[in-house]
Amino acid sequence: MNLAEPIEDDPYWTVTASGVPDRFAVRYFKQFRAFQKRYWHWVHYLLDGLPTYYCILRVHKGTPKEQIYRAYATECEAALYPEFIYREALEVLTDTCLQKAYDELLFVLGEYAKQMPQNERDELIKKHSNNIAKYKNLRSLNQLQDENPDFFLLYISGMPDIYEIAGLRTEADRETIQRECRQDSELLRKIYALLNDPVSREKYDHFLSRVNTHMTTGVYEYRENKRALWRNLDRAVFDAIILLNLADSGGCCTLIERDFIIRNANHDWLEYVPPEKESFFSILGLDAGSIRSMDKKELEGLIRNNFRELPKTPRVNLAYSVLKNMTLREDYLWFYDNHFLAQVLMTIVAKEEDPTTNVRQGRTGRTIWDWLSASHHTK
Repeated sequence: MNLAEPIEDDPYWTVTASGVPDRFAVRYFKQFRAFQKRYWHWVHYLLDGLPTYYCILRVHKGTPKEQIYRAYATECEAALYPEFIYREALEVLTDTCLQKAYDELLFVLGEYAKQMPQNERDELIKKHSNNIAKYKNLRSLNQLQDENPDFFLLYISGMPDIYEIAGLRTEADRETIQRECRQDSELLRKIYALLNDPVSREKYDHFLSRVNTHMTTGVYEYRENKRALWRNLDRAVFDAIILLNLADSGGCCTLIERDFIIRNANHDWLEYVPPEKESFFSILGLDAGSIRSMDKKELEGLIRNNFRELPKTPRVNLAYSVLKNMTLREDYLWFYDNHFLAQVLMTIVAKEEDPTTNVRQGRTGRTIWDWLSASHHTK
């Protein structure tokens, strides 16, 4: 046995569909009742079909403590179960006495289950099997999220796939694509090029198939409920999001995170970016388009000269303090160009009414994923 290899199923679950109580049945009944009194939460979780703590941390019996701690850190990041379940699993499996008691409970559970009415035992086995299958699916979805965070996050948030956008069937052959795929927009030209490249299309199809295969009922329902948002988007915004998604597997998440960071550091900028009419450029009499072609010295000279001619009101002083500083100016230019799109994206991926609560550093969209998987937790 390779102790370093994570377990996928639950080899230490001892309840089986068949089995006849032996002559020690009464003893096992009493032992099980004793466990219910002393370790009631262990028994409650097991009778509710929750996988064993070994399965939750994906470790074998006999795994060294250091390796169990590493497994705990890895599985906590996956967040398939409530945090307190992980903590308890770690506490039990790293304490020799508790682990011995837990192992004894697992054995006694199997013997006790033989005394159950067949329908109750079958129901317990079914709940456990369903949980194992469910968490395997959730783990697969987590892996898919890590591979392509943008596509995963947007797709489960209702984004149509490129076949739907182009009005094509997923099984369309190359001749059909060349004949029926329109190319009257930048997005459709990008889709046409992707679908006509066998390697790119195979990669896209493979990922799409895996996401759909592992999608749980809860995720599917969430996706369907979000699709109306996409149908109501302005076409230019819709195209911009899909193009960004196709161009960079992490571009949308990166855009949301940078917008979040800049906005949190500069709350007073929000009144001066689209869709607001006024900007720091207009306040100082500058054209947002033309300044992009100026070199640094020319631009800073123009900013100073325009500032001298204006009354020193708070809004003028704020505009000047931002635009005269190269670092702040670059952040503001980016914020000016991208804030509206970032807000639309956050509205799409947000579960809550306030989309800003769904942004977290490091792995954008995790709060949504926590919510989706939480609906499958054993309470």
